[in-house]
Amino acid sequence: MTGYAHLAAAATGVQVGAAMAMSAAAVAETGASTLAFLRYGVGLAILVPALRGAWRVLPGTRDLLAICATGAAQFGLLVVLLNMAVATAPASQVALVFATMPLMALALSALAEGRAVTRCQAVAVCGAVAATGLVLGRQALAASPSVSALPGLGLAALATLVGAACALVHQPQIVRHGVARVSGLSMAAALPFLALATLLEGWPVLPRNWSEETVALVLGLGASSGLGILLWLTALERLPAGVASAFLGLGPVTALVIGWAALGTPTHPVEVAAAALVLGSLILLARCTSIEPAERKSPLA
Repeated sequence: MTGYAHLAAAATGVQVGAAMAMSAAAVAETGASTLAFLRYGVGLAILVPALRGAWRVLPGTRDLLAICATGAAQFGLLVVLLNMAVATAPASQVALVFATMPLMALALSALAEGRAVTRCQAVAVCGAVAATGLVLGRQALAASPSVSALPGLGLAALATLVGAACALVHQPQIVRHGVARVSGLSMAAALPFLALATLLEGWPVLPRNWSEETVALVLGLGASSGLGILLWLTALERLPAGVASAFLGLGPVTALVIGWAALGTPTHPVEVAAAALVLGSLILLARCTSIEPAERKSPLA
């Protein structure tokens, strides 16, 4: 049973990569904010029957507000920031900045909790981040650097900080109230932020005008996102935030494999080598990170 948290983190990384591929195929017809809103709306709707029992007893007011604020930031504000970032900077460069989240999570964990980072963990996380950078780096370097992209890259860095901080803050919430309750409340709290972003985007195309393929992609994306959030919070329940975040490096690798297998996208030997380095780094990380007991104080206490 000690490996289930690592498996949950790895499955989350794969889900993120599959979501990247599905989003890329649907976003031109739906719009970015509309897609994000429907993604989490469908995910929450699908999870409601499974989470109904978990919501019979809500957390106290203080914890409830903290869970909702963290969920709104991680699944709402973060998405809005990334959408704003890619509006002014190349998406590949934004993804490259966001790939540093495991390092930021490790640093925040060390500062907030005084958690010691072992040499093995540091090497494995740095290897995973560097390899993810290689997967994304060819496209990022191909995009011409521009001063006009700096605000977008700044927003990407802010989104990365938000993601790392939320991962750290979510951990004691999950320990106290359980994965099901925290995931449902977090997703519900994010929807108003995403609804506002959708209205600002102008809801460009009504769902009834979408193709059948786009509707299927949105539904599949929503279902996988609901499951992905459950897996992500399950990983955070037992793993340090920096370690769990490192497994998100499987996202670009999964998107690379899907693009090659399903879309015929050519791959470069550097990308294949980087994908192998991601896998090797994560295997090392799993071997040198022990599962923590489900008892942790809030870093904000």
